[in-house]
Amino acid sequence: MEDVFQEGSFDFKIDMNDMQKEGRLATFNYSVANRIIYQQGPLKIDLESANLNLNPDWFFDFKFKDGKIEYFEMSTANSSFSADAKVKLTASQATSLVEGTDTLVTYAKSYVKRIIVPVFGIPVPVPVILRLKIYWLAEYSASINANVTSSAIVTSNGVFGLGVKYQNNAWQGFYNFNPVNTLDIKQPNGRVGYILKYGWRPLVTAKLYGVAGPRASVGVVTSVAGKVASPSLDWDLKADAWIQAKAGAEAKIFGKSLTDFPDKVWDSPKLTYRKPDKIQRTSGDNQTGQGLTTLPSPIKVRILDSKGGPVSDVPVYIKVKTGGGSVNPASILTDQNGYAETSWKLGPKQVAIQFMEASAKYGDLANINTSPVEFAATAGESTCPATVTDIDGNVYNTVKIGEQCWMKENLKTFRYNDGSFIPSGLSDTAWENATYGAYSTYSNNLRDVTYGKLYNGFAVTDSRKLCPAGWHVPSDSEWSTLENFLGGAAVAGDKMKSTTGWNPPNTQATNESGFSALPGGFRAWYGLCCFSVGIDGHFWWFSPDGVSPAIGYRNLENKSAKSSRSNGDKESGYSVRCIRD
Repeated sequence: MEDVFQEGSFDFKIDMNDMQKEGRLATFNYSVANRIIYQQGPLKIDLESANLNLNPDWFFDFKFKDGKIEYFEMSTANSSFSADAKVKLTASQATSLVEGTDTLVTYAKSYVKRIIVPVFGIPVPVPVILRLKIYWLAEYSASINANVTSSAIVTSNGVFGLGVKYQNNAWQGFYNFNPVNTLDIKQPNGRVGYILKYGWRPLVTAKLYGVAGPRASVGVVTSVAGKVASPSLDWDLKADAWIQAKAGAEAKIFGKSLTDFPDKVWDSPKLTYRKPDKIQRTSGDNQTGQGLTTLPSPIKVRILDSKGGPVSDVPVYIKVKTGGGSVNPASILTDQNGYAETSWKLGPKQVAIQFMEASAKYGDLANINTSPVEFAATAGESTCPATVTDIDGNVYNTVKIGEQCWMKENLKTFRYNDGSFIPSGLSDTAWENATYGAYSTYSNNLRDVTYGKLYNGFAVTDSRKLCPAGWHVPSDSEWSTLENFLGGAAVAGDKMKSTTGWNPPNTQATNESGFSALPGGFRAWYGLCCFSVGIDGHFWWFSPDGVSPAIGYRNLENKSAKSSRSNGDKESGYSVRCIRD
């Protein structure tokens, strides 16, 4: 042929509409379902579904002179491409896979064109034979550090141009494509680190007279990576999809060897999907509340993916930045709608504007986008009504000490605040019965007027609640707050005791706090009553939030300036002072 082709040129187009598959005609569309492209040991990669459509007209152009190739081109322009694929990765244990390629199907087409070339000055018809082949390729790689199941769905369509040419003794490639891509990743079962990469491409090759020539491909590439932190279990899932085109050549045309052209690669801009991607402040910002109280509305955030959809099971971390308050809970997983919420108890009003923040992290422990988000609240003066009335109609004077609002009289009620009666009696038998399962108070009407009732620990811890609605039995920490405000437990007793009603020597008592504590004495755990009336005042505390011990009492004595803390037996009987919620 090299003797025949001394000088001349020819060009032609060849479409791909009647390419043959396994000896029969087929249109140039290809669909597949449930095709396992890799399965070995614990790892399986399944092409659950795929549809491809490629409809280019390939253009070939040759120019030769003096037996040498001056110009050679294989190209397509304004050709349509569309593809969608769903790939599922399943691994039963940690495993890794080197890169692999699976040829799903091969199409072929032969083209013969007769051209007239001068041979020793005589025009001679010469057949040009071109063999076009297309290979549908699935390319893949994976690495997994635990068992996982995950799926990725990607679609792409658009019009592209692609080709290679030989000119001025050198090859060059060219490409243009502005695809429209979509990407969706199904959340994997469990939290696991893994990487999956797969490509889905048609590779077109052309041979002139059966000799290797140019090649070109354009296809979808998807990369999915999951990360998880230990021991925190922060996680994320990131996926990228893009179009990748390649063009190259190896050629010996008309007996003339041309320099090989290694594949030139073009990548379109990446479409990225990530979950979790951002944290969104939903509600609870800019509230106003009383110092040392819980804000009326919860603090609420939402975790979204990069498409704006909710993401569940994401750890969210909440912490107070300024003001000295607290949050409960301090960490929580998002629900199925992507929400997480917490309660914020403000610190003292001395810090008027207080701040807290909520954050979420990727699997590498870096903050996700927009994390953290900040919330602000205004701590105002706590209010304290002049009086409060219990369910029995008893009216109690109150006193504000620091940011706390206390009753300045001991509780006298016969009923819980839901209206049910507290079992009570004067006899030892009634008290003993209460000790072994019933709730009870011990009292007599004369001492109730001055000192209030004595309640056992069963009544104090009952879920029906002793104190009026909006009030509660103070916790251990609330007693400590009171003591600290008065200068510490060593001196707080004298500042809390009434200047009257105590047996001598009560000369150090000042009652400068206005608490007006009186010595109601106590009933012993074994049933005898009443000890130390006029000498000691015992006041229950109850901490219901998992604090141990949950119950105890503060003791004030006529001979001491202290406020002493002790653990209490539920069978014992002590006074109750209520504090406002």
